Amino acid sequence: MSEPPHLLEIARSLAVLHEVGRTCAQRWRERREAETARQARQARRREALVRRFDEEWREIEAGLEAAWEERKAAWERHAAARRERIEAAIDRARQALETTLEEAAGRAKYRLQRDQLRNTRQTETALTEARRAHEQFEQELEAEEAVLETLEVRAAGLLSAYGGWRRLAARQTAPEELELPEEPSAQLEFLRQWLAQAEKAMGRLRLLFLPVVFRYVPWWLWLAFIVAGHAAAVYVLPEMGMASWPLPAAVRSLGCWVGALLLLWLVGRQLG
Repeated sequence: MSEPPHLLEIARSLAVLHEVGRTCAQRWRERREAETARQARQARRREALVRRFDEEWREIEAGLEAAWEERKAAWERHAAARRERIEAAIDRARQALETTLEEAAGRAKYRLQRDQLRNTRQTETALTEARRAHEQFEQELEAEEAVLETLEVRAAGLLSAYGGWRRLAARQTAPEELELPEEPSAQLEFLRQWLAQAEKAMGRLRLLFLPVVFRYVPWWLWLAFIVAGHAAAVYVLPEMGMASWPLPAAVRSLGCWVGALLLLWLVGRQLG
């Protein structure tokens, strides 16, 4: 017996929706891990910048001390008589050099602090935006999951008349060729499109008459009504003073009614 296309579509839609929910959560965890790794890389770059500044500072101090000692020795060898004036010049040179170094160090420290503050603010802003986007995404995803649960309950109710349909739906899986978008917002829109398709399929299923009839009044109850009616026509009507059916005619009529009931039940299963 071939299965109706829209039932398979509902089953696929439900499976796809489960896969989309799981993939959305996995993609968001990967995105959060990538953001954490990026922050760690920024922290390592800041530490490397501080270490390089300290190394350059030590090299400058070492170079200045070496130059100072060499210049002082040369002055002492060649100008002993002019020692006082040279020492005064050295003092002035040292003070100027220290001032220059202090100014250079102050400028470098200012640039470092400025860059560090800017990076910190940018990181905090990015984290705040990421948290806000994540919270909004989770809220929207929870809303769509609630819609999905409602659809599942409604689908189970519509398919409750025939156990074979429920077993068919349970065996359905997401198609292998399904391609999800990369961005979480696009994934959410993809999920909403599938929900809309499932809702349309549910609407078409509700329009089918025979499955609904056999859902609320099972076939065996219809059979009981038919048998009871024919029995009443043969045995009860004469007791009430009314004309009754001959037994052969009642048997033929009962066979026709039972055959028609079986045919309608089979058609209802095909349409459902």
